[in-house]
Amino acid sequence: HILKDSLGGNTKTTLIVSCSPHRFNFEETVSTLRFAQRAKTIKTKVHVNLQRSTQELEAIIVGLRTELAEANRRVNIIRSLPNGEDMLKAAAEVGGEEQAGIDRDEEKVEEELASKNEEKNRLLDEKEEELRLLQEKFAAVEDKLVRVEDQLEVVKNDAEEKERGFAEKQLQHDEEMAEIKAERDSLKDIAADLERKLEEVEEKVVEMEEEAGRLRSASMSKSNDEVMASLEESIKTLEEDKANLKTSVRELTADNSKLRDAEQQLIADK
Repeated sequence: HILKDSLGGNTKTTLIVSCSPHRFNFEETVSTLRFAQRAKTIKTKVHVNLQRSTQELEAIIVGLRTELAEANRRVNIIRSLPNGEDMLKAAAEVGGEEQAGIDRDEEKVEEELASKNEEKNRLLDEKEEELRLLQEKFAAVEDKLVRVEDQLEVVKNDAEEKERGFAEKQLQHDEEMAEIKAERDSLKDIAADLERKLEEVEEKVVEMEEEAGRLRSASMSKSNDEVMASLEESIKTLEEDKANLKTSVRELTADNSKLRDAEQQLIADK
């Protein structure tokens, strides 16, 4: 079994065995020598290492059939002669072995051709099986590709939908920011106007208090009492207006703070 790859038709194999004279290796040495003895009995059968193609074998068959046809033609010619049968018998005795050799060659060629055809058919079957497997793999890949394309289309549509939603949200965000900015600007204007009015009221209160002080320091009379009462009433009214203005300013400041917080939240959500 070990030597089967080395014992070919036209190969010469040399086997070298290694033995030990030591008693410790006695059993291994005996086993090795027995193996070498058995290996010497192996006989190889020589054969021609020639591999003909199918075309060559078919050409040989055609040539043999041509030779056979030519031989039959000659036989027919000889038979037409007066002593043709005797000549054929003599030729048959002489050429019998030659014809047998031709028959053997033709049979051998036909066997080789049949073997070639069988090998060709086997290879063809293998290729057809490989082709079938490749077609199955190709179909599986196509099916997978279709599924991937479908998934890609779903992802694409989802991305487009999200993009549209984001654009709408961005537009709404911008509109809300614009509204808040406009409202804040309006509140700033109103607050500035209230601050201005508050300053005017405070100035009037100061003026009236100064006027009331002058009247108090002057000689008291009925007309002055009436003027003082009128001034005090005006001061009271102005103080109320001042308090109302301060309340409005605080409310505007609170609203402005809320709008600023809303604006910051919108910026953070963006």
